[in-house]
Amino acid sequence: MKSGLLPSHLIVDDGLIPTDFPQRLNAFKERTGLSWDALAGCLGVDPRQLQRWRKGTKPSGDGLCALILLAARIPGGLHTLMEVHVLPPSGVYQPPLASGFGMSDEGEEA
Repeated sequence: MKSGLLPSHLIVDDGLIPTDFPQRLNAFKERTGLSWDALAGCLGVDPRQLQRWRKGTKPSGDGLCALILLAARIPGGLHTLMEVHVLPPSGVYQPPLASGFGMSDEGEEA
């Protein structure tokens, strides 16, 4: 399939893990409210693995999968961790994050 025919919003590029991942992991840990040991337990990884990720080693395999699955359960977790916006499942209503954002009280753009 030619790249011009691919939906641009669905193309995954080479840089899957953000370059600032260690900082994002710290922010994600804060968002969960868990200690580093508890976070490692939830992910099923050795706490030393989290330490390596905090120092710049990129997660992979089962650890990465567990991290993404956990992040999906935390409001805003995937965005904090991977800098991605996630759409709700089809047919699930979610109110806008900022209702009326950019609109005046009369419903017109501000």
